[in-house]
Amino acid sequence: MTQLPVLTQFGTSGGNASCGYHALLRSGQLVRQLSQGSDIDATALTDESAVKNYFYKPTFWDTCVAWWYNTEKKPAGQWRQYIMQQRKNNDNSGEWLCGDELKSLIDTFKLLDARSYVIIENFAVIAHGEQGFDDISSQIYTIVEDNNPFCIFFIGDMNVILNESGEDVGTDGHWYPLVLHKKDDGTRDYYVMNSAGNKDKRDDSRVLCIIGMVEQFLAGSH
Repeated sequence: MTQLPVLTQFGTSGGNASCGYHALLRSGQLVRQLSQGSDIDATALTDESAVKNYFYKPTFWDTCVAWWYNTEKKPAGQWRQYIMQQRKNNDNSGEWLCGDELKSLIDTFKLLDARSYVIIENFAVIAHGEQGFDDISSQIYTIVEDNNPFCIFFIGDMNVILNESGEDVGTDGHWYPLVLHKKDDGTRDYYVMNSAGNKDKRDDSRVLCIIGMVEQFLAGSH
């Protein structure tokens, strides 16, 4: 397994709570690079230009500049704009993506093949066999068994935030992607990325759990 360094979400133009966007962007970039048979371009994975295009988060400074020069305020990136428009809870920041929002971005912008990814929003479902385990494990085995050479696992540790009335007002937590590359020679490479300061995830229990499930399933299917 290899951990690839990526642009950190902290102190950059995507906002400090943009891990879901980062996971989607970087896993997609990696798959495109590998599918072209080229070497991994580490520079592309740390480049900020795509962040500005897809999920730029406007700042107070942008508001000041627009007011001072009497111009249009710099808009949010297109993915973030979409999320802001979809939300019904008056949250106009586009932060803290939930699993359904991640899937909606993928489907709306046609970012990934539907048979190539699994979104695991609450990893306790797998780690502790909670309700939903059969569904998630089935999704994992289905994409792994498919002929698609790439499988992306969006690993989440997300918590639902409720207000005093018990209404869902958002989520918090962290997203990071694990990418499986099934090579033509029958070997498999795993890549993990973490926009939270590139903290090492190679020994992460969630990552190792998924790899274990995949390898055990493939060993039993041959």
